[in-house]
Amino acid sequence: MPAASPNLAFGKNLRLLTERYGTITGTARELDISRVQFGRYLSGESFPKPSMLKRICDFFGVDARIYTDHFSIDQLADIRWETKLDKSAKAFGPLIEALSFMNPAPSIIAPDASIPDGLYEFYRWSPTLGGRVSYKPLLFKTLNNCKVIRGYDHRVLTRLIGQRESSAEREFRGVVLNQKGGFVGLFIHSSPLDLVTLSYFSPDLNVGVNAFSGLTVMCRPEEPDAPRLSRSYMQHYVVENAASLLKLARKDPLPLPKDVPPYIVQQISRPVA
Repeated sequence: MPAASPNLAFGKNLRLLTERYGTITGTARELDISRVQFGRYLSGESFPKPSMLKRICDFFGVDARIYTDHFSIDQLADIRWETKLDKSAKAFGPLIEALSFMNPAPSIIAPDASIPDGLYEFYRWSPTLGGRVSYKPLLFKTLNNCKVIRGYDHRVLTRLIGQRESSAEREFRGVVLNQKGGFVGLFIHSSPLDLVTLSYFSPDLNVGVNAFSGLTVMCRPEEPDAPRLSRSYMQHYVVENAASLLKLARKDPLPLPKDVPPYIVQQISRPVA
């Protein structure tokens, strides 16, 4: 029985780490281990081979002490892989390093209460289909220390540029950066597009609250008849019930100008100064 003690220590530590990371099934999937085999590790019934042990240690950011020591709560608190967010931080270490070098003032990224969370409708002239308006819903959400944005390119748009149509590949995410008179939305589109887009918005004082007028820049090489800079408009969308949310999801992503509110067409048609 004493020989089984290291296995039991390993199983206990692995269970604690897994509970702090996520679900057993999800962790096993990310480690590329069968759920049954992972369960044997957790129970102390089995112990991984050296190559698998290294994979587990690298995944959780721990060393070989996972095999011999019973982790304490304090030791676990020192492990940086406490959440999935920590995992993302490790994956994007170079980006975090670059942002640290820029040393932005906290006020630039602090959540701005004047931009309410919720769904917004985004409009601009389509850069890929002349005479059409590009429309997409955006979701704004406040996290602990910043405000973020999430959206998806419609399948109709991805077909036009020959991009695949899975949700993961159509997704783009962004962060709100506060600027004088308004804010900037800095977006990164998912692979394989890997496109960076920048939008600046300021409140539309002619309309009132929760409506914004601005500019959008697509950071890509110059192409004939495909402008990279355009006027943009965004307005808050009030979700009253499931029917109103369904209506938003079913809107044409490339409407004709006649199907867009005239005031919005006027705003996105103004010359770029």
